Amino acid sequence: MALAVVSTAGAQTIVWGDPSTGGEWTTPGNWAGGEVPNGAGVVADFNYPSTQIDITIASPVTIGVIDNAKANERHKCVRSLTGAGSITVDNNGSEAIWDWGHTQGMTDTFTWGVPVTLNDDLKYNGNSRNLISGWAMDQPISGTGQLHLQIGDDDNTTGAANLVFWDMNVPNSYSGGTVVSSYWSWTASHGATVRLNAEQSLGTG
Repeated sequence: MALAVVSTAGAQTIVWGDPSTGGEWTTPGNWAGGEVPNGAGVVADFNYPSTQIDITIASPVTIGVIDNAKANERHKCVRSLTGAGSITVDNNGSEAIWDWGHTQGMTDTFTWGVPVTLNDDLKYNGNSRNLISGWAMDQPISGTGQLHLQIGDDDNTTGAANLVFWDMNVPNSYSGGTVVSSYWSWTASHGATVRLNAEQSLGTG
């Protein structure tokens, strides 16, 4: 593979090595160039997966941006983040953006299965087309940042009525508040639900 680490506008971008398979985040050999994305402001780019892949995290990582939504094939993407590790969201004082793929009749529930600490605000984009299922948030979210959940940030987005897109299954303690929004073309007929399945799912803000 050509360049593995690219610096643009001061942000270091590190690309996942093999788009056909998942693996463990903190294993250097799983990333092109052998460097693990772990640091404030770093961009973890999962490139163009050729299928749905599962990522495990064995130890704590810090990340700014996660890029996992490419072109029109967004059903080929990271399906889960699980493991004994955790994620700290730190984008050097700026809002962090995680773009996630989830499209074209997907029936799987995607799993956010590691604890997340919000040192900065996090905008979590749920890209979608003909969306059927959503994300299960199964580990606590803490920290001082805000959680911004956005559905349909793609002008090609459509979806069935009465979607449950985010299932928040555990108590959370993040204190920055919660914003739920949609892309301008996401109409009421498409629908989308944030379902709160635990006390204090929306943190303390």
